[in-house]
Amino acid sequence: EGILFVYPQETPVGFWMKNVNFPLDIMFFNSKKEMVHRETMEPGSYPKIYKCNIPAQYAIETKSGWFDRNGNSNLKLHV
Repeated sequence: EGILFVYPQETPVGFWMKNVNFPLDIMFFNSKKEMVHRETMEPGSYPKIYKCNIPAQYAIETKSGWFDRNGNSNLKLHV
């Protein structure tokens, strides 16, 4: 239901919506696998870059609305 991006360590990360025609939610996690930021990326917003406000080690992209249906403010990543 989504794409997991894994970085070797916490780092500044950013994503864009090039050639995507539906909204995506992006969730960022720190090295402790705790969610530190989330937002919705809108189609047609390229070249805008959606950045996490603090370094992250993991990011998950899902169709918009997935988090509201399945997640909560205490969501923790298990990888």
